[in-house]
Amino acid sequence: MSTPFGTSLRRDPTDPRGLKERIDALLRHLPDYWQRFEAVKAALVLEQTQAAAARPGLLGRD
Repeated sequence: MSTPFGTSLRRDPTDPRGLKERIDALLRHLPDYWQRFEAVKAALVLEQTQAAAARPGLLGRD
């Protein structure tokens, strides 16, 4: 079965690596992305905490 584009649309046709090597390369970078995500999430929680501390109490009596 041929595709209208003559190649697979799921990968770069000039990439000589096999499926296992491509997956391994992605998995090697996953911890870096996860650490960045967690750092951004922590920064947002800190920002929300600081903003909440600056707000008046629910009844405005603080």
